[in-house]
Amino acid sequence: MGIENVEKSVLAEVRKEAEEILAAARATLAGKLAAEKREIDARAEARRRRELARVEGEHVRKLSGERTAARLAVLAEKNRIVGEVLDAALARAAAVPRERFGELAAKWLAEVPAELSGEVLAGPRERELLAGGLLDRVNSGRAGKLALSDEGLPGSSGGGMLVRAGRFEFDFTWAGRLAERRAALTALIAAELFDGSQSQ
Repeated sequence: MGIENVEKSVLAEVRKEAEEILAAARATLAGKLAAEKREIDARAEARRRRELARVEGEHVRKLSGERTAARLAVLAEKNRIVGEVLDAALARAAAVPRERFGELAAKWLAEVPAELSGEVLAGPRERELLAGGLLDRVNSGRAGKLALSDEGLPGSSGGGMLVRAGRFEFDFTWAGRLAERRAALTALIAAELFDGSQSQ
């Protein structure tokens, strides 16, 4: 074989080997590029999902806050209405006829243990009734005596009586009697006013 043929054969082998190396390099590069693209796509998808979750979370929190505010507003309005009804009930109770209050006062004062002595604070209308003989009749059956105090009731009491006997205090004011029943009355009034509405 001549020298030229040898060179041609060597060059052909070199070219073939170079082409194989280049093809392998291209395949490797394509695989790396595909893997990198998949990784970039995965990171982008993860970011998209995180952002979507953040936006959805903010929306849920905002919606929940708006619903809570709406419930509180409805509850406040219901409580305002119930409060007005209870205030009207207090005013009506304070205007009870004299004879009826005399019966109630005797009954209430009988709840004070008979051995206790003390003083009775009363509103102007009630004081007149007690001083008119009611307190004397109550005291006639007691060991401990009750005396009418010079001190009046606070304006917020709505009238009625307050008995102080030593370390004991017996609240027979209209506001006090209403307060004792407020929870039950509130539930009853709410049921009457808002029956059929959803609880907030």
